[in-house]
Amino acid sequence: MRLMTPELEKRFAEIGSQDDVDDPIIVAKFDSPLSSVIWYATEYDPVAEMFYGFVSRFDGKFQDWEHFSLEELETHICSHCLEPNQYYERVGQDPLWTERKASTVIR
Repeated sequence: MRLMTPELEKRFAEIGSQDDVDDPIIVAKFDSPLSSVIWYATEYDPVAEMFYGFVSRFDGKFQDWEHFSLEELETHICSHCLEPNQYYERVGQDPLWTERKASTVIR
């Protein structure tokens, strides 16, 4: 299942670059219930299939603004899920997410 829907891609195009914005809008949140990574996307380049946004790892212990690819999200499997007989879930778009300013998410 593709994470990038036509509606989501349209919304990223409407917002465009937020390079010069002090408090950018987080358009989409991607995560997996079993992964320790959350991706908050503020921009998307449809040609390169690359996002830009805030990534939080290990319950916020490692956080930074960075680029990440659609392929990375679609193929991500959490490391502890690679153990034998472990169930895993793929990354998905948070269905309850509503757009909000980064300052309301990043502390």
